[in-house]
Amino acid sequence: MAEHVKALHAKNNVTLSMIREKYWIPQGARNVMNAIKSCPVCKKFDAVPFRLPKMGKLPLERSTRTRPFEYTGVDMFGPLRIKNQDGSKGKIWGIIFTCMTTRLTYIDVVSDASAFT
Repeated sequence: MAEHVKALHAKNNVTLSMIREKYWIPQGARNVMNAIKSCPVCKKFDAVPFRLPKMGKLPLERSTRTRPFEYTGVDMFGPLRIKNQDGSKGKIWGIIFTCMTTRLTYIDVVSDASAFT
């Protein structure tokens, strides 16, 4: 590792040739390669920058021109605990409608989340 630092963090061949000027190490190329792979300075400089993955194609309902809320996504959340005006406690749920084309949102309050309402 000291020869690698003396070689200014050079790659395998340069480091190996500097070692072989003084010593012969059996399987020297493999040992030098493993030492360079574990060098933190070389890891930092050989790192590949992060790249965002390629984006997929948009679905047809998101890329064609349509009227707002023609293609809609729906999500329901809750329950949220509330206190009514008369002091009693209750639960409410929220429902979000999202337009798939324009990304407009409409949020409404639902007082009962049973299947019959």
